[in-house]
Amino acid sequence: MKKILLVLLIFALTSSCNFRQKREEALNSWIGHAGREVVESWGRPTSSYESEDGVRYLTWTNKGLCRECGFDKDAEGNYNDTYYSYSKTFVIRNGTIVSWETKGY
Repeated sequence: MKKILLVLLIFALTSSCNFRQKREEALNSWIGHAGREVVESWGRPTSSYESEDGVRYLTWTNKGLCRECGFDKDAEGNYNDTYYSYSKTFVIRNGTIVSWETKGY
């Protein structure tokens, strides 16, 4: 039984790491590209901001409801609804993407 739990734990951890690594690789691939290119590819951002020094921040946010995500169960063992919010922000200097940041789940 302990071996099965250990195998499941290792699988869960490596799956999570693989997803995170692929997401980071995808976001890193935009660094050095023109900001307009990500807008052309992803569509209009959810929000944008330009600082006094001319740095632009473009943010895409996904929000929703996930049923049976496995995060929370009630007393009867049924999954509770889970609301999520996840955002990706690109930092643009002189028209070029220089970094990114993610928040949420």
